[in-house]
Amino acid sequence: MLSEPLSRRPRRRRRARLALWAAGALLLVCASAAGVALLAWPQVGLRGDNDALARVLQPGYAGRVSRVVVRSADGSVVPVALRDGRLWPARSLPVDERLTVVLTVRRPGWAGWLVGRTTQKSFLVRTPSAHLRGRWLQIRPGTPVTVSFDKPVRLVSLDQGGRERTLRFARARSTVGIGVFAQGSQLAGSVTVSGVPRAWEKLPAPTQVTWFPARKQAQALVEPVPGESLAPDRPITLTFSQPVRKAIGTGRPTISPAVPGRWRLLDTHTLSFQPSRLGYPLGAHLNVRLPKRVGLTTAGGRITRQLAWQVQDGSTLRLQQLLAEAGYLPLDWTPTAVAVTQDPHAQLAAAITPPAGR
Repeated sequence: MLSEPLSRRPRRRRRARLALWAAGALLLVCASAAGVALLAWPQVGLRGDNDALARVLQPGYAGRVSRVVVRSADGSVVPVALRDGRLWPARSLPVDERLTVVLTVRRPGWAGWLVGRTTQKSFLVRTPSAHLRGRWLQIRPGTPVTVSFDKPVRLVSLDQGGRERTLRFARARSTVGIGVFAQGSQLAGSVTVSGVPRAWEKLPAPTQVTWFPARKQAQALVEPVPGESLAPDRPITLTFSQPVRKAIGTGRPTISPAVPGRWRLLDTHTLSFQPSRLGYPLGAHLNVRLPKRVGLTTAGGRITRQLAWQVQDGSTLRLQQLLAEAGYLPLDWTPTAVAVTQDPHAQLAAAITPPAGR
């Protein structure tokens, strides 16, 4: 039996070793190429949009978005539709809500072996919000009253004295007229405003905006209007064209006759007195003296420190009803509807407007 010469064995070993090295190098090159391709491969993206929730960016060869999942901060799914490369919410969303958008992308079949058939990318988006630039406005007489937002809005809700309106704009705008001219009885006033940058957003809680005639002297919008009849438990609210500290200083108005209650600062420009217990004395002439003189918007700009109201009188008929119920009259009284509750506000209202009965 013939044996292989010893000199050939090292050669074959060297050839096998070289083949293994070559295969390893080829695998390394392929892996490196795949890694480079994966890193350099075009990726799907997301950017803002003037109307939709977001716009999906799909560069060439990036693939096709096969699935979109949007979740709110609490993990609940937000239904959306992808139309013409834009994401549209299927229901109204609150302003300034943080959302997570997950896009699943199916890559071209010819590239799937190199960079994978599908991939996912996550994005954080926040629904836009708009805030009023000013809440206390100085308006020249005879000019329209407008409110301004720090971002253009598409939907605005207005409420002036119980008259509600909703404005929708085909093109977003930053300045919105409320439909009032600063003249006559509208020389000063207030309106609650709420606006959103996208038509599909929920309107947030409204904010009160007050306007005053443009004057150097601090102006005060007083509710109820001085001189009107005052309910015994109604608050008195003073809204100033300047911050309260600048308009009247750090002191608080005084009330006579003395009434239980306290003054509260509602915001930087608004001061309110809420009576407690049974409120102002029935039939009393109530006076409020301010620490400094201000201009009254409802009295032609008259500058004064004194405000006055006539508190509503109690009804003699209600007195008779109460005496009859207590057995102090030779007759009985029965209310037609439900009897007045023991709540102080209900009793005060009945004292002024007696309930029906026999």
